[in-house]
Amino acid sequence: MSSRPTLHRATVGGALMSLILSGSALAGPAGTQGKDFIYEVERGDTLIGLATRFMTSTDGWHLLQTLNRVEDPYRLVPGTRIRIPLSQIPVAPSTARVVFVRGQASVDGRPMQTGMALAESARIEIGPNSAATLELSDGTRVSLPAATKLQVRRLRTFARSGLTDTMIGIDRGGADSAVAPKGGGVGRYEISTPLMVTGVRGTRYRVSADDGGSRSEVIEGKVGVGAGARPGSATQVAAGYGVGVSTAGRLSKPTALLPAPVVAALPQPISSRAITVRWQAVPGAAG
Repeated sequence: MSSRPTLHRATVGGALMSLILSGSALAGPAGTQGKDFIYEVERGDTLIGLATRFMTSTDGWHLLQTLNRVEDPYRLVPGTRIRIPLSQIPVAPSTARVVFVRGQASVDGRPMQTGMALAESARIEIGPNSAATLELSDGTRVSLPAATKLQVRRLRTFARSGLTDTMIGIDRGGADSAVAPKGGGVGRYEISTPLMVTGVRGTRYRVSADDGGSRSEVIEGKVGVGAGARPGSATQVAAGYGVGVSTAGRLSKPTALLPAPVVAALPQPISSRAITVRWQAVPGAAG
């Protein structure tokens, strides 16, 4: 069990909210922003090399030079960001795999089963007292709690690099994402709700939506958060904090998440097929 905080303080209503990872952890593939894929330059990178790695044609380096106002395409400063238009990145179809199911869960009206492959546009419903976990081609895992309803709106990979290109829309419920756990980065990974859009790389975070609004909570990594109605209001959110946007478009201050509950030690050895786990209530937790 992770020692990271795992419970939120309260629901925060919101308008549109976007999350983009920031800081030194962004070296290499760094997710998307608007209509562009963002790459943070590493030592030895060149525009020709980036065009070869990601774009439809190696000649795309000319576009990158103009778009990013680069003087010398062979001398890129490590840590600077290069924008690559998503329209210039070829993609290929991908699939997700169901790695865990408990209780009642369905895909396009059919019972969900472990090992099942999911394609783009799949509609998923998780029943009460049920759960499921999906795994993408890069090892990203998406855990879905009870009473969740969503659609996999985009499920592809960047054709030349194999980076994931995934968009998930949650109508209700939530998703706990462990993104790109192997450290290779992600092309695009977005989870949206009716009130919020999140886009991150190389981190773990939660998104949830209910009648009280939408919220996002950072478990690992660091993200920059900005309200859609206030593009200049970005703030940094570290692991262990959550943030929201009011219905008026006002960005809240990061709020510390509650600590994880302490789970009582289990008897050893475990010889039965079922065990009972006990923990003490955490003050301030709603559930």
